[in-house]
Order: sequence, then C-alpha cells, then structure tokens
Amino acid sequence: MGLSLPVVCCIIVVHISDAGLSGIWLVLLAAALVSIVLMYYRGFVIPRLQRRHSIEIEKVSAQRIEQSKAVTRGLYTEQLAPFLPNFPYHPSDARFLGSPVDFIVFDGMSEGDIKRIVISEIKTGKSQLTTRQRHIKKLVQAGNVEFDVFRIDDHIDI
Repeated sequence: MGLSLPVVCCIIVVHISDAGLSGIWLVLLAAALVSIVLMYYRGFVIPRLQRRHSIEIEKVSAQRIEQSKAVTRGLYTEQLAPFLPNFPYHPSDARFLGSPVDFIVFDGMSEGDIKRIVISEIKTGKSQLTTRQRHIKKLVQAGNVEFDVFRIDDHIDI
C-alpha cells in the first residue's frame, strides 16, 4: 500500500528539518507542502468522492422510485382484486377496509345467504403479511372474534 500525499509531505518536512533548514524557510516549505496537499485533495480526492456520492444518490433514488411504484401498484391491485377473474368471492360480497386488512368478505351476501365472514388480505409479488396482520390472523384462528352492537343514547345530541 502506497503512502498518501499528506504522509509524504510530513516525511519531507521532517527530513528537511533534520538537515538543518529552520526558521522562516521551514515554515514556508511547510506552507507550500500544505498548499500542495490541499490542491491535491481539491483537484483529485474531493471530485472522486463527489462522483461516488452522486452515484450512490442515483442508486438510492432509483431504488426509492421502484419501491414507490411497487407500493402504488399494490394499492391499485388490492382495490381491484374483487374484479379479477381468480378472486374467490363475488365482488359485491367484499367490503374494502385497506387497513389493517384489505377486505371483509360476507361470502354469499350477493345471493341473499351469508355463509361465512372472511377477513381477506391481498398481496402482490413477494410481499408478506405485516406483524399486525399475522396477529389478526392468529386471533381469528383462535376464535377471538366477536360481534358487538354499540347503542347511542337518544339524549345525546350529535
């Protein structure tokens, strides 16, 4: 591995000071070497770092754009899912929620006979259930689902 320019300049200053050069000449030489180092960094190192930084920014920007496109595509797809040919329920039976799950399906409602209620999540590509969706799935599988009626008193003004 080669020596960097600042190290070489320091070695030169040490050797010259050992050779007996002192006073103002040593200060001028050190200033000249510092100027050379600064010009080197300004002319070569900084532009190289700027190019590398620009490339990284472009990569991250491209990744963000692709991620945004995938999310947008997923949002459209999940809302259109009931109208796709392979959706397993009648489109009229599905009610879109969007969060934390995509649909509540009242299977058979369009025919006048609800057979079951299904919580349905639409996924595209390699997307996975979120932590909250996995938790909801476990609650449903464990039977922790209830039907609740909330009554508003007549004396409350809305």
